[in-house]
Amino acid sequence: MNPILFYGLLTLLTPKAHAALDCTSQTVKVFSKFDALVTKLSAQKKDLAVKLNEFKSENGFPFPDSGGMDGPAQFYLLKTIPKRKNSKIALDSIYVTEKPNSKQSIHKWSVPEQSSPLAVRGNKIIIGQSIKQICGETSLNKTVYMAIQEDGNFELLDGDSIHLPEVKSIETEACTAIKTLLPGSDYGVCKETTDLDSKNKVVLVYEGPMT
Repeated sequence: MNPILFYGLLTLLTPKAHAALDCTSQTVKVFSKFDALVTKLSAQKKDLAVKLNEFKSENGFPFPDSGGMDGPAQFYLLKTIPKRKNSKIALDSIYVTEKPNSKQSIHKWSVPEQSSPLAVRGNKIIIGQSIKQICGETSLNKTVYMAIQEDGNFELLDGDSIHLPEVKSIETEACTAIKTLLPGSDYGVCKETTDLDSKNKVVLVYEGPMT
């Protein structure tokens, strides 16, 4: 076979992290592999995160495309979460400040859209993560968290591996950091929690759900 033609065919058949894929593509065997894993894990009571992280390391973790176009839902298989401005998946930003009136953040993460932060652990933000099949209907009815670093690296965590700290809401009027970090936002949220690593009080600033 002509080597140029062979390379082109190989490129078409190889899923890439930067290419959106959907369930109608005959070449996307990895989606079937993920769905089979979800089916298997639905019968397990522990070590879910180990298997999910193994899949992520080998193939990437599925995130929905933010294109909003008609047709089959598309997904990106990502091993790291990109910066928000460079992303083709829907992302929000979560900030951590020292005080509600701080003028700058000490940490910032890009996270899947509409994520609610559950805890801060040093340079990691911990969010809830639903696990469900890409092309099927099965979902894991078990608690799984995602711990995201500022550089976009992330890992899945079992729900019983973390004791979540208390999170207290701060009135919007008392949190000037919202205007500084989320200018023009009508849905800014401000909450106080305890960093699981340093044990210091910190303030979370992020875009809340649209109502």
